[in-house]
Amino acid sequence: MKLIYQGLGVVALLSTAAVLPAQQENSAFLKTNVNPGRAGVFVDGKYVGPAGNFRIGRKYALPAGQHQVKLVDPSRKLPALRPAAAAALAADGAPILDLRPAQAFAAGHPYGAINIGYGAKVGYWAGWVVPPDLPLILLADEPAQAQEAAVQLLRVGLDRVEGAIAGGFDAWVGASLPVAEIPQITAGDLRGAIDRGEPMHVVDVRTPAEFRGGHVDHAVNIPAGEIPARAGELPRDAPIVTICEGGYRSSLAASLLAQEGIAPLANVTGGMAAYRAAKEVTT
Repeated sequence: MKLIYQGLGVVALLSTAAVLPAQQENSAFLKTNVNPGRAGVFVDGKYVGPAGNFRIGRKYALPAGQHQVKLVDPSRKLPALRPAAAAALAADGAPILDLRPAQAFAAGHPYGAINIGYGAKVGYWAGWVVPPDLPLILLADEPAQAQEAAVQLLRVGLDRVEGAIAGGFDAWVGASLPVAEIPQITAGDLRGAIDRGEPMHVVDVRTPAEFRGGHVDHAVNIPAGEIPARAGELPRDAPIVTICEGGYRSSLAASLLAQEGIAPLANVTGGMAAYRAAKEVTT
């Protein structure tokens, strides 16, 4: 096996035709600069678990050929990026993941940012909508939130987090970098617009099962995780309005549509929970 130091940890290129015995394999990891008790292991880009449980030839059976094994230490302190440096990375294609709540994101965010509100599902949603193998930039209200989000991203194979924007959104604005907004409307606003016959396309980004349980009349169902692949299906002859159950997924979807240049665009605060309270749901 050949060990190569790279980025946060170690990359091991191994061939199953000549795999080291499991105990020796683990010993090779122990000699690296990553603590295997806390390191995460990736095989061919996929997170498989902590290094302490990793044994080629035992728990993980690999097909013949060469494979890449990478150890990454999630406890590494996330670098703080100056806003200008983050903007330069973004200009080269690095997505900015804005971890702030939907309302804060809507009021103002780095131009082109994706809204994945901080919580237990940052990694889950990023795994659906963030292109693999791109460097990532995080923006959060608190450094600890960015640190935890980076661990979640690591666990879904997104291990190229360059850092978090130092000073958050206030620092971004203070550096006079480009910002954008996404209008928010209430369920009552949406109902009123529909009653007045205002042209719009309502995009319900919940799951098909949720959609079948009740939805806004004439809404189209595109689950949030499918927005990047299906944004081109949406007509551009009227405003797009995104809605989910409570506003989290629809804010994510709206940010993805904004990335595609779709405008005008609005997000429904309170989502279908608020709309059901208005008793204007099609089943």
